[in-house]
Amino acid sequence: MIRVMVVNDNDLLRYALRDSLYAEPDIEVVAECRDGQEAAEQIGGLAPDVVVTDLSMPRLDGVDLTRLIMQSRPATRVFVLTAAPHGRLAEDALAAGASAVLAKGTSLDDLVAAILTAPRRRRRRSRGALSRSAERP
Repeated sequence: MIRVMVVNDNDLLRYALRDSLYAEPDIEVVAECRDGQEAAEQIGGLAPDVVVTDLSMPRLDGVDLTRLIMQSRPATRVFVLTAAPHGRLAEDALAAGASAVLAKGTSLDDLVAAILTAPRRRRRRSRGALSRSAERP
């Protein structure tokens, strides 16, 4: 079972993602958080294998959250969702240690596949759909 934390300041998106992941038999959603600060406060006690986070959020964005996770829980995989997967902040998220930057238009099937293979993945960046990702060193 892969333990997942969902972080998104948009309630509708967070609930939809949470509910979709709950339906997956090999995924356990251990927390949902409204922003990076809330996630940072909870991550130590929850020990998720994967964090799926929005890039732009109030209080603590996806880049700074990724940095904190990599400092305290470097084995945790972070998938960053953004409307601009090729922008400067996406590059910053990868530099901070994100496993992948995914376009918000990435299909649920591709996101689930990424989560399920997270323990053996190298760092990647979405080029729209995860299946067309380019390998990152």
